[in-house]
Amino acid sequence: APKATKGSLPKSSEGSNSNRPPACPWSNIIDYLSGLLYTLKENFVFPILVKKIFTHVFSYIIVQHFNSLLLHQECCTFSNVCKGEYVKVGLSCQ
Repeated sequence: APKATKGSLPKSSEGSNSNRPPACPWSNIIDYLSGLLYTLKENFVFPILVKKIFTHVFSYIIVQHFNSLLLHQECCTFSNVCKGEYVKVGLSCQ
């Protein structure tokens, strides 16, 4: 039986400021994936399977981010894509 349950994933500190958005929108995703990795390791899941799971998860994230860029006309010019400016902005925590 698995050692970890749904409630054992890492949670952000909840307090009086829990309605505020996180400083970095990626922090919730990183926290969740860290908890998932911890759970998989704790349950002795084969490393190759863990690698495949994370490969698929990150591939999905990349596709979703790229598709969101394609929805913005200003992001679809050749010069902007070559510079990678909008990709950097989309991933920044500022």
